[in-house]
Amino acid sequence: MDVTISREARESFSILNISGSLPQASGFLLGHKRGHRFYIEKILNTGKDLSSLISRFYEVDRLCDGLIVGFFTSLPDQNTLNKVLAPFSCGMLLVKVIPQEKKPAIEAYMIDYEGEFILTPLPIK
Repeated sequence: MDVTISREARESFSILNISGSLPQASGFLLGHKRGHRFYIEKILNTGKDLSSLISRFYEVDRLCDGLIVGFFTSLPDQNTLNKVLAPFSCGMLLVKVIPQEKKPAIEAYMIDYEGEFILTPLPIK
């Protein structure tokens, strides 16, 4: 498995980084999965704590025509991880976007379950 991030999504992450908004940013990743590759086409920055949005996941996914492939956050705390690591999110992505001076560092993980929830690192193409 690997992840491809569109130019538009990368630019959105960079704009959040440059504006100083990245440490508070979190939201949904919109795209699709084909074979062994996730394609992130857009991000939906909610500007809210990701853990508070999980309860509205199905509502947001319906509004986005089922295009949510995962979540992004810059500083996931244990409370956020506990809410994201749930049965509905198995097989989805969790992207951590780390603020840096020029471009943010991006790490991608697939949410999986093997007796417990795990985050499997994925390469970004």
